[in-house]
Amino acid sequence: MRMAFAVVLLLAAPGALALINPNFTPIHLVSQADVVLVVKVGPVGADGAVPVRVVEALKGKAPAKGPALDFSKSPRPQVEALQGLVGKVERLGILFVGRFREEAPDAPGAEPAEGAVGLLHVQAKWFRLLAAPGGAWLLDAMDDHMEGTWAGGTDMLQRAVRYVLTDPAPMVPVKAMAKWAEPKKIAKLEGKVHGAIPVDIAGDGQLALHVLCEGGDRVFRLDKARKALGDATAALKLAARSHAAAWGDFNGDGRLDLASWDAKALTLWLQAADGTFAARETGIDLKGDCLAVAPLGLDAAGKTGILVSTSSCPRLLTPGEPPDFGFRISDLGLRPPLRSPQSAISNGLGAAHPCLIADFDGDSVPDVLQPFARGVVCYKGKGLGAFEGGVRLEGIGTGAGGAGAFLGDLDADGLLDVFVAADEHCLIWHNRTASPSQNAEHRTPNTDSRTTRTTTITFEETLTISGEIAYISKPNAIGGMTGDVNNDGRQDVLILYSNRSPHIFFNRGFRSFGHAHELDVDEQKLLEAANEGQQAGCLADLDGDGGQDMAIVLANGELWVLFRDTGDAPALALRASLPPGGFAGPLTVSGWADKRPLGAWAVLPGTAEAFFGVFEPGPLRLRWQFPGRDAQEKQLIVEDKPLRFILKP
Repeated sequence: MRMAFAVVLLLAAPGALALINPNFTPIHLVSQADVVLVVKVGPVGADGAVPVRVVEALKGKAPAKGPALDFSKSPRPQVEALQGLVGKVERLGILFVGRFREEAPDAPGAEPAEGAVGLLHVQAKWFRLLAAPGGAWLLDAMDDHMEGTWAGGTDMLQRAVRYVLTDPAPMVPVKAMAKWAEPKKIAKLEGKVHGAIPVDIAGDGQLALHVLCEGGDRVFRLDKARKALGDATAALKLAARSHAAAWGDFNGDGRLDLASWDAKALTLWLQAADGTFAARETGIDLKGDCLAVAPLGLDAAGKTGILVSTSSCPRLLTPGEPPDFGFRISDLGLRPPLRSPQSAISNGLGAAHPCLIADFDGDSVPDVLQPFARGVVCYKGKGLGAFEGGVRLEGIGTGAGGAGAFLGDLDADGLLDVFVAADEHCLIWHNRTASPSQNAEHRTPNTDSRTTRTTTITFEETLTISGEIAYISKPNAIGGMTGDVNNDGRQDVLILYSNRSPHIFFNRGFRSFGHAHELDVDEQKLLEAANEGQQAGCLADLDGDGGQDMAIVLANGELWVLFRDTGDAPALALRASLPPGGFAGPLTVSGWADKRPLGAWAVLPGTAEAFFGVFEPGPLRLRWQFPGRDAQEKQLIVEDKPLRFILKP
């Protein structure tokens, strides 16, 4: 007898793209399951059989032997689909067994027919199994609609299930639960815009907005009297015209300075005690080859270098001693004794893009990645300011055309991943590096995690198994940013485009994303001109109310800010920051709400903080480790307003 499954009866047709199902989330699934098993599936035998081996029971009692799959009455296309996914290796799977019922909001829902149903998730796909006499399971169908319950990797689903089972009040969001206030036009910019950077210039926690513009950079910060963003450029005496720029304490005086490249020369704009800036030439000739500049900590005392991304390999500018502090320039990771030019490492990889700097392998030392059209080159850090020779990473690349890559811990495992917003399509490079911090939520607190272990930095492309973002994100993307737009402690993604309005995707947890309809500028008809594309943009709390706002520079040069509507009370968050004058970063900072991991952020003085949003007051735990030092942990209490914490060795 063919047994029905209530959830399936209410489904869309097989093969349809599954939108998030608010009536049957992983919480419903785990709650209604009698048994949840972690299993290993495969390899496919010579006779086509697919063995299933039980590894662990997450809920209920594990059977004495592994479930047997019976294909004798199964549709051949479904069997071949499972065999093709599993192949000749053993795959991770999760099997849910129970009588399942969808929670319909305004109807009682359909009752399941007699008998148990099995739901097997393997290789990011769902298969429905029906109980058969003798304890076997009949393969009934590949269940596309269950992707509305969970669209993501099987390893991520396993972590989600563990979270649901252990958290006293688990959440797997089905919508963004946030909205924008009325958009505000801030300025009309002249000339091409090359970026928008949130920056805490004064070191007091108030973020300003720095817009890089060929017609003249502009800095906007909150005018508390007018409760609006005002143009502070003239008052700061900043006259840069940046094609690329980076903030850092480049002269060691404890104040944030600006390094600006105007397509001809690299200039330092040094901040004086009164908060104004004065230009100082570096004398460095980049010969027109500069894709981006970024600060890099060179020692624990605060010496800050400048990493220059070029069309072939990164170059490191190392400052001398004050007051002269002239820069010395060198290619990153030269290989002794031959000292061969690192530019050769990128031969055949196509167009280069700006580098990313972060601790990608959990050893507390910054590493450098440079994406190319047909590959990625990794320079593993071996000490502050010291790097191994470049190594090509296989299987990933940005594709042809432009691309803007940015960091985020999208699955909250303590390792930084990479999101690529590109001309061809968006990409998510999941960090698969094996390291002490890979399973951050299970790490033993207060241990000395200094290590000399050799690790291989590894990434896997995972956009297609990361939820609605797989089919809703579009080509012609130019960049974006990771943030927490709804203060739920999960890292969300902003994508900017050259020819359409921006996208925001909220994180359901563990790298499964939903489209934030409530924050969609086009759907909410907030700013029609945004449909023509953007030149730059960012997420940042520009008005100090605890909610991250969205600033975008449109194709026509207009700067608009959409402030978060936080209601009558401020949104709650813990912000962890590095001060200028100490280690210049990047420093990885991870957070937890009780046992739930909130992920990691790469923190830089002034321009990149760790932002851990929370819905309610309560304790959060932070962990960080300065290079060469023991790991530190601290519990902090977020009360009735956002809390800022300064990170120190």
